[in-house]
Amino acid sequence: MSNLTERPLSERDVKIQWYSGSGAGGQYRNKHQNSCRLVHIPTGLQALGTKNRERAANLRDAMAALARRVEESKEVKKERRNDQAVVRTYHFERNEVIDYATELRRPVADVLDGHIDDFVYHLNRGARPRMTGRT
Repeated sequence: MSNLTERPLSERDVKIQWYSGSGAGGQYRNKHQNSCRLVHIPTGLQALGTKNRERAANLRDAMAALARRVEESKEVKKERRNDQAVVRTYHFERNEVIDYATELRRPVADVLDGHIDDFVYHLNRGARPRMTGRT
């Protein structure tokens, strides 16, 4: 099975289900099980191969589609991890808070007292000022 794919997926991670296609095609379509459904067990993603008359072609198409979906889901997960990156670092020894979204530095006491208007203002404006020294 793995030699039919452009992007390799582990055989033990894919479940293959063969079934008869539906729609136009008459008796040949109804009595031959040439359509396949692939399920990637770790993620639950599915792909269908129903366009061709040959099993091998349908399997190849479904494996390519499933490989694309698995890669896309990995990219989405990577983007989500990047979105959850560190927002601010609190350096109590240096009395400094660094906000990475706006690249601003402010005293710890001010931020703990709730004075984060500078961070919000610069973030909403889209401004990315250069990192400055302590204020």
